[in-house]
Amino acid sequence: MIDALTGQGHDARYLCRVLGIARSGYYTWKKRGPSPRELRRVWLGGLIADIHASSNETYGYRRVVGELRLAHDLTVNHKLVAGVMRDLGLQGLPKPKSYRSSPANTQTAADLVKRDFCRDAPKLSVDDRYRAPRGAVEPCGDERTPLSTRRSGLVKLGVA
Repeated sequence: MIDALTGQGHDARYLCRVLGIARSGYYTWKKRGPSPRELRRVWLGGLIADIHASSNETYGYRRVVGELRLAHDLTVNHKLVAGVMRDLGLQGLPKPKSYRSSPANTQTAADLVKRDFCRDAPKLSVDDRYRAPRGAVEPCGDERTPLSTRRSGLVKLGVA
């Protein structure tokens, strides 16, 4: 930040005082070269860009990590590769959308057992204080009654 502002004509001494940084620390930092970590990130950035370009810009960070580990015999962390790719503005293509066939739209086998799923007894509610009126059987098939009609027929135990 100080470097950018001194390039615009501001005094480094004033900027260090405003930011609470020792001038000697600023000038020591300015003389110091890049750290080994920064050098490795720059070197990996070039290698990652080459791998990404050779894949027609389709590889994401996971495939790039695999390529670095298998083809180049490098030990790299997936988060490092993802961060370098983010810094370089590189992105892989998204995965293709997966579709699941729903069992409702598929042809099923014939019912050889002749199962009957119609209920013979009334459907009771979760609350034990309620029961269906005597003789009421929930219809089966296309003649289903709306939920509000079924609930209105429930009678409180002990009141009916």
